[in-house]
Amino acid sequence: MTHEEIDNYAKRLVAAQAIVDSGDRNKELIEIRKEIGAAFCGRDVGSTGVRDTENIAAIHQALQTWSIIDACRTAAKNSEIALTAVQEAAESQRISKHTMIAAWVAAVAAWVAVILPPIARLVWSIVTRHV
Repeated sequence: MTHEEIDNYAKRLVAAQAIVDSGDRNKELIEIRKEIGAAFCGRDVGSTGVRDTENIAAIHQALQTWSIIDACRTAAKNSEIALTAVQEAAESQRISKHTMIAAWVAAVAAWVAVILPPIARLVWSIVTRHV
């Protein structure tokens, strides 16, 4: 059951409690109880007030249970989203590390390309002078 459905049943419960005729009120409470899977009042109760009270208590308990189930579902979804985000962040960090290494290698290669030719010319001029 979703959060919206739980809210709708809670509103129906409030509306059912406002019904003046005890027979109609009892029928509506029993209908809500059946729809949400609330516990059945198994013992024989004499007065309508006691029966209504037990139905209302059973409906409240069922709605609380459904709320907890919905909260657990939401927490599980959020946990899955967080886990995915952590995995994506780790992948992004790995790619970033490889990009940094590639940039460092490119910088070293550029430095070698700039520095090596003058050094090679200097070494060549020294070698050819003494020959």
